[in-house]
Amino acid sequence: MTTISEGRHAVTRSQSTSPAAEAVRETLRELRSMQPPVLHHLDAVADTLTRIADADEVITDRESDAIEELLVAEGGLAEAVAVLLVEMARQRRRAGDCGAAYAVTRGLRRSADETVRRRLVDAMITVAHADGRCSPPEIEAIRCIAAELGVHLETDSILLGASGH
Repeated sequence: MTTISEGRHAVTRSQSTSPAAEAVRETLRELRSMQPPVLHHLDAVADTLTRIADADEVITDRESDAIEELLVAEGGLAEAVAVLLVEMARQRRRAGDCGAAYAVTRGLRRSADETVRRRLVDAMITVAHADGRCSPPEIEAIRCIAAELGVHLETDSILLGASGH
């Protein structure tokens, strides 16, 4: 065992760690190795998509899976990194927004070109439909976030599952 002492508190960690703990550490190493602007962008995307999934106050496993798949496909992330980003976004939603969501989309509007912002709106629609239905709060959240991103969107396209661009 290794003991690390700081002041009055001591932390002890066994030399043999569990495979699950080591897998988490490896995922964290992958996350830390990412370029900060890339990580910031993908974290903002995960946050925005989670905002859609949480609009009806229930984030289903299918919605989480859809967000993870979109991050893997669009961001080239390892699945474990995508899972971690989505879970971090979910926990931020549980802890309370305090206006941070608007700051995230405002940042995306400044940093992403129109094509990327439109793809994000398409991804929001995909997430809203992932659980088999697009609820009125999800529709309203998509409309609101699309406006924050500077993307014009017809409500009918949300219901049909495509933004039409």
